[in-house]
Amino acid sequence: MKSRPARRRPKLGMTWLSSCGGCEESILDLGPDLAGILGQVDLVYWPIGMDGRMEDLCKVPDGGLDAVLINGSVRTEEHVETAGLLRQKARIVVAHGSCAHLGGVYGLANLFSREAVLERSYGEDGPRLPRLLDRVKALGDVVKVDVVIPGCPPTPDRVREALDSLIRGTLARGAVLADDRALCRTCPRGETRRPDTRIRRFRRVHEATLDPDLCFLEQGIVCLGPVTRGGCEARCVRGNLPCRGCFGPVGEVKDQGGGGVGFLAALLEGASEEELEQALDGLADPTGLLYRYSLPSSLFGGRNEGEGP
Repeated sequence: MKSRPARRRPKLGMTWLSSCGGCEESILDLGPDLAGILGQVDLVYWPIGMDGRMEDLCKVPDGGLDAVLINGSVRTEEHVETAGLLRQKARIVVAHGSCAHLGGVYGLANLFSREAVLERSYGEDGPRLPRLLDRVKALGDVVKVDVVIPGCPPTPDRVREALDSLIRGTLARGAVLADDRALCRTCPRGETRRPDTRIRRFRRVHEATLDPDLCFLEQGIVCLGPVTRGGCEARCVRGNLPCRGCFGPVGEVKDQGGGGVGFLAALLEGASEEELEQALDGLADPTGLLYRYSLPSSLFGGRNEGEGP
């Protein structure tokens, strides 16, 4: 009886662009499972974890990588070149984490000009830096993305799902590895929110003693669960912190922040303009709150004042 030939181990690459390192941590968060997973793939390129240089990547045949996980937002011309090269080398490109998926926290820099960002960070006589793009972009703005692992950072289960699917040969193009229902549908506090909830004044987390069992919106705390994908295991909520939207919008929703404006406006209660203004005083930074992860992917992208369309 002939033995079955050994299944070819998929070739994998991983790298980061403009990121904080949290998505690399999401790989390490696999814990004891990581060794077993890496034992079933050929890890060809991972600069943070092995001695790999760009010239080594250039030697990989086009399409020679089965998949590449790219995290971080696209901020420099070098990032565009790196993303383009990896797109050329990989059959499947995975946007790994919120920054690659939506542009991420770095995308809030789009509220300012490139020059203003550099001057604030480094002063007029700052160091020589890579050429910045006019604005921060999501990975999908510069190359075709096949799969998304959302989250800031993604949970170990979502990363494990992606790598297990790659090993089995079932990693499907077009997949977003998260629930396509709003987080509220699976939130452990979901049943405590009343359908007629109204808010007279939004409060910030430090202004209240939070009930760990009651919906944040019932307590006047902004939670973006109604406009955010589930699949994160409600980790922030279980830690008594409201959702801030890192898994991105549900389904075909384009503008997560716009959705947030809509549902918050529906909750406001006030008989006069003055009362409504008092209610909104608790939103110290509406843009940073509602577009924390998704500004570059929003309908307006965070254009600077005076910029063209």
